[in-house]
Amino acid sequence: NGSHLICTMRVIAIIATVVATLGSGVAAFQSATPSLSACALRPTCARTSVVVSIFGNKQREAEDRARIEAEQEELNARYAAESQRDLVAMSVFGLVTTLPVLYLLSIALTGEGGGGAGVY
Repeated sequence: NGSHLICTMRVIAIIATVVATLGSGVAAFQSATPSLSACALRPTCARTSVVVSIFGNKQREAEDRARIEAEQEELNARYAAESQRDLVAMSVFGLVTTLPVLYLLSIALTGEGGGGAGVY
């Protein structure tokens, strides 16, 4: 059937477009995300212990606490963005894997397959 062929070509074109978009997004994600081992080697990512005298050094403690909180906020923001990208990638992957199933289901229900038995 001519309409069946056109429908199949449209589905293939949609799948190719989604896969190409997903591929470029994954490549951009991999280039933008530094590895955790590289982060662990930098002095800003490493946790340091503070030696405190008997009376303590309040100003230094406050500065260290502020620095650690800022680093933690930066890590939280980075991981939140990474989680958002993962969610989008999984959603697109789910859509791509669902399209062929929906297409085959529509063929089975409408009987456009030509030689198929259809659903009775």
